[in-house]
Amino acid sequence: MSTTVSRDARSEGPGDRRAPAGPPDYHELVPRQKTAEKSASVALRDDGALRLAVVADTHSALHPAATKHLRALSPDAILHAGDIGELSVLDELEAIAPLFAVRGNIDVRAPALPDVLTLDIVAGDASLLRVLLLHIAVDGPRLRADATRLAHARDASLVVCGHSHVPLIARDRDLSVFNPGSAGPRRFSLPILFGTIEVTSATGTATFRPAQPTAPVNQANPVMLGTWRATTVQGGVTWTLTIENNPDGTYHYQGRAEDTGSCAIANQQWRATSAMTGQSNVGTYRVVDARSVEITGPDGPALWHRQ
Repeated sequence: MSTTVSRDARSEGPGDRRAPAGPPDYHELVPRQKTAEKSASVALRDDGALRLAVVADTHSALHPAATKHLRALSPDAILHAGDIGELSVLDELEAIAPLFAVRGNIDVRAPALPDVLTLDIVAGDASLLRVLLLHIAVDGPRLRADATRLAHARDASLVVCGHSHVPLIARDRDLSVFNPGSAGPRRFSLPILFGTIEVTSATGTATFRPAQPTAPVNQANPVMLGTWRATTVQGGVTWTLTIENNPDGTYHYQGRAEDTGSCAIANQQWRATSAMTGQSNVGTYRVVDARSVEITGPDGPALWHRQ
């Protein structure tokens, strides 16, 4: 399954880049004698799609507008990435859609919740995407080493987390990372956000979108209106970025990764090596028809169409 990333939000705050020296392991940060893990699965709808809403860091006070916007999204399930606070928050969310939640470092009164949840997105007997849901996973814009080890051990390709209150969509080596930001009380000047994950089996894509229930946008700088584009290199991969600032204070952001390298294809097998990162991926392929090929790689199968 390939991944495309986009943002569609009302405002965005600065990232918190202060990294602690020598961070402790996850079980030391989330107080419990032994880390509790659970696994679950969610099936695609009959139309081959799935919508997950993602919230985190509600701290007993889910934003009043969040439930209205969540209901409007009609998610198939909701994920809560910890620091829930009062458990009545979970009741509010569970009234909207099936709920999967993990404990955060403040959730000492939620002993029934796991610290780590492995969630499979399935179609029939096939797992299309495995999500690792936990509270603390990133250090600035990158995955912590303990979260990376845990994701690899659980064979997950997407890590969903919270804790920082800073919205993040990133790719760290072979793992995708999504932190929706906080849907609870505002911290500093950070935005109040929740997110969605849209999964479509037909195209093999997952789209991550932070969305803000309010629009406290300062429109005093009209010179920034319009469409802006930039190119940056992150993790050895070139990203083409586009942001469109609208007069009503909203914006639309898209990030598209571009990579180059070598590829060998023969006998229903393929191997691609990135010229930028030096990393290699291998997999198989199956010709569906004259214009379609199903390619299976480390993230599962994806159907590609000739343009």
